[in-house]
Amino acid sequence: MTVNEADNGASALIAYGSYAPGGENHARLAFFAGEWRKGYVLGTRHTSDDDIGPGEGLIDAWVLEFPRPQADVNSPEYQAWARRLSDLWKGLDNVMGATMSRDSRPWWPEGSAIVVGAAGMKVANIYLPLRRFADHLEKQQPEPSAEAPPASVVEPERAPQAVPDEQHDLEILWRQTYTGEQENDHSHFIALIGQAHPDRFDTLFADLPDGGRFLERLKRLFTDHWPATQSLPAAEGENAGFHARPLVRNARPLDVLVELARRDIAQRAGFLRARGKTTHADALDELTFVTGKPEHPEWEEAGDALDAFADEVRYSGPKRPSWHYGLKEACHGIAADYVLQDWLMLFLLQPDLPEPKPRPRGGLISRLGLRRESPSLDLEPAYSLWKAGGRYEIDGKNCCVYEVERHEG
Repeated sequence: MTVNEADNGASALIAYGSYAPGGENHARLAFFAGEWRKGYVLGTRHTSDDDIGPGEGLIDAWVLEFPRPQADVNSPEYQAWARRLSDLWKGLDNVMGATMSRDSRPWWPEGSAIVVGAAGMKVANIYLPLRRFADHLEKQQPEPSAEAPPASVVEPERAPQAVPDEQHDLEILWRQTYTGEQENDHSHFIALIGQAHPDRFDTLFADLPDGGRFLERLKRLFTDHWPATQSLPAAEGENAGFHARPLVRNARPLDVLVELARRDIAQRAGFLRARGKTTHADALDELTFVTGKPEHPEWEEAGDALDAFADEVRYSGPKRPSWHYGLKEACHGIAADYVLQDWLMLFLLQPDLPEPKPRPRGGLISRLGLRRESPSLDLEPAYSLWKAGGRYEIDGKNCCVYEVERHEG
């Protein structure tokens, strides 16, 4: 097991150099919600701020914490959070690439004594350049365990394969995996969509068992986010790489973003209610919509409800075929964002979406049998909000809607 595949349970991320807030590569991490706090890690700076190695010098570094649920580690709530954390690290491993390796290191806040156990010290995951830390990381490799990992986080067994060098080889591996001819490492497919020419989308995905909805959404995503100033690559050429991000041309007014967030929350509440999760649905229905990003958001019941929704969509139902995991990697590689992944794969993850049940309401409308039905689930409001550069976070009983940076294009 490589360091990048290890799940060490860390729930915080350290960024430094060009990946720190304000750095040219911070956009790769900017989709994480929360506050980055400045501090230090130990190391030696070499040719650049990204080129660090072992040492005892102070390296400027920022930490972002992912709050743990206040629940017993054996509870369904905590186990669901642990699965999402595992998915997060695996996705980020792919985003950071093969030249970086994840390891856990101590981090100290500004003003703290740089000693183990000092006030404010945290142990968090950090991505280190392999060429500087190869010997150190190799010594830390754990011995193979005879015990299988918990069933809740086990993916289908992967056969070791050489990483493909060309898109053509990657497409062959995808067809082998999709047809069941051969099992391949799912992490290979992180660039399957991002590096594919759009003319290849039909060949790759036209026969997915969702009536063409994945393919339609993928083409729409590409059209919506391909920069207008950049011509489409020639059919016989290579795509230089497609990475979706909010564009200025897709911006919408803030009041429209709030309405999109309201519709998205309503869809999620309706889906949860149809699945019998009434308490979670009520928590979402009772949210008040406000504008502005919260400084110290409180998760509470509505946050738990969103977690329950994500678990229900991504994990409920029959066992997923192996190719699902490869396609998840490919979708995540477009923008390292679960909103887009869920939107693209919705009808593959939930092929038999039930019609949400009408929510009982009092008054004349209810007595006349004219109850307004909960909206059906298609995640279109979620995509429209993401596309327009809008995001939301839960803060207690508030849904806080705000805008993120939009890029020219």
